[in-house]
Amino acid sequence: MRAIAALGLVAVPLNLAVLKRLVAMVQMVRAGDPFVAANAQRLQAIAWFLLGQQMLSLVIGLIGKSVSTPGHIRSI
Repeated sequence: MRAIAALGLVAVPLNLAVLKRLVAMVQMVRAGDPFVAANAQRLQAIAWFLLGQQMLSLVIGLIGKSVSTPGHIRSI
């Protein structure tokens, strides 16, 4: 369970990075310049952060599956 909690903490900076880039993109749109190279770079960075989050999710799922027993699955 500690491993899952630690991986959850790893996700926090990933989420923060995504939100910072989204805020920067919204500011550029408000300024009237949505189609700039900086926003394309931000979108690419967001994609990598989301990939990292999905990888963390897979690892957390595998940990959950490894500690689960057949009784847990039947009760759901």
